[in-house]
Amino acid sequence: EKHSFSTQLLTLVEETTLPFVRFSSFNYQPALNRLDMAGETTSYSLLAEQLGVLERNPEVERVEFGGLSKTAENFVGFRLNLTLGQSAFKKPPRLE
Repeated sequence: EKHSFSTQLLTLVEETTLPFVRFSSFNYQPALNRLDMAGETTSYSLLAEQLGVLERNPEVERVEFGGLSKTAENFVGFRLNLTLGQSAFKKPPRLE
C-alpha cells in the first residue's frame, strides 16, 4: 500500500513537470495532503508556465509558490507547496 502511494505521488510529479524544470527536494505531509518541493528552472517565464500546469491539474487543489532566488549557475530557484486532492491517490481499476 505505501509503495503504491509513493509511486502515485512520484508519477504525478513526473507527469506535471516541464522540461528544464527540476526538483531537488520533496517533503510529503500526509496529514495535510501537502507536498513541499524546492526546484529550479532556466527562466521566470518557464516557472510561470510550470505553475500554470500545476494550477490546471485537477489532482492539485492548491499551489503555493515562493522563495524566488537566482542560483550561482544563473538558474531561477523556487519553492512550491502543493495541496493534493484525494483523486491524486486513487488507484486505477484492476483488470481481471
